[in-house]
Amino acid sequence: MLRLSLSLLGPFQVFLDGRPLTSFESSKVRALLAFLAVEGGRPHPRDVLAGMLWPERTNSDALANLRYALYDLRNVIADREAVPGFLLINRSSIQLNPQSDYYLDVAHFKRLTEDLAHPHPDNGAENRDEHCRRLCSAVDLWQGPFLEGFSVSGSPRFEEWSLLRRENLCQRMGRALQNLVAAHEERREFDQAIRWARRQIELEPWDERTHRKLIRLLMRTGQRGAAIRQYETCRRTLRQSFGIEPTERTRMLFERIRH
Repeated sequence: MLRLSLSLLGPFQVFLDGRPLTSFESSKVRALLAFLAVEGGRPHPRDVLAGMLWPERTNSDALANLRYALYDLRNVIADREAVPGFLLINRSSIQLNPQSDYYLDVAHFKRLTEDLAHPHPDNGAENRDEHCRRLCSAVDLWQGPFLEGFSVSGSPRFEEWSLLRRENLCQRMGRALQNLVAAHEERREFDQAIRWARRQIELEPWDERTHRKLIRLLMRTGQRGAAIRQYETCRRTLRQSFGIEPTERTRMLFERIRH
């Protein structure tokens, strides 16, 4: 049985039985596959897909382009050889077959981050450990923002869809990291908490609250010099990104450390 694997957290990557697939005819064929995979819960009308990817064309021309793109997509992913096939196709709609053997990192990431509420202490150490393991697995899937570096010229509706998914997934990633920081800090595992706080700042370098959290963690581990440097990093980032200075709360924290 052929297995199709899609990695969209980061650059667009597709594998068939572990072999990378790179012979797509165009970015719009890749976009079609990405959209069908992420929105795989239902069939999508052909005219909607055609209008999304070829909005400047007449309806008949856009539908013809969709047929060509679908033909190329089926060839590249060996849809006709797969049992069951990867695509469900009829005269009016197209859908990724939920019964086929495929893996999507986005779907796996969402499953692992379904419950991002930090476990209550009464839930027990075992539940908290499982919570952290799930979040660590989710973070390991993250190779970058959704469809990083991928764009489709002349398809603003696809670009809008991609941007919304990217923002939603980045928010999930941020909450996952925030939960990991809190969990390790609660256990007084400060080195691990610092590790995840740094990762969160890589994701959202303008998040002043996370900078303050990292500064406090560095101070709790006796790293005063590193805490001061972190403040300077925060200040420089805010200046370069928004032309503003840190808030009074952050400045007061810095003054307490400095003195």
